[in-house]
Amino acid sequence: MESLRDGYLEAQVGAEDRPAGSWYWHEVVGVTVTTSAGEQLGQVSDIFRTGGSEVFVVEGPRGEVLVPAVASVVAAVR
Repeated sequence: MESLRDGYLEAQVGAEDRPAGSWYWHEVVGVTVTTSAGEQLGQVSDIFRTGGSEVFVVEGPRGEVLVPAVASVVAAVR
């Protein structure tokens, strides 16, 4: 069992199988991020988990910006 530690479990699951309003990480990487004022922050380059939520790593004109993936910060994912 030690050989499984710190690994990822992968499964092939269709987009129709995920809960409504949720996204797989690989679907979010590469998405362009803009503020509610229309300023483009860049593209999501990575995602990591902290506690009970995820954080989007956004690379763009401002450099690296960390965006908490919580409803009070992220208005929409398209």
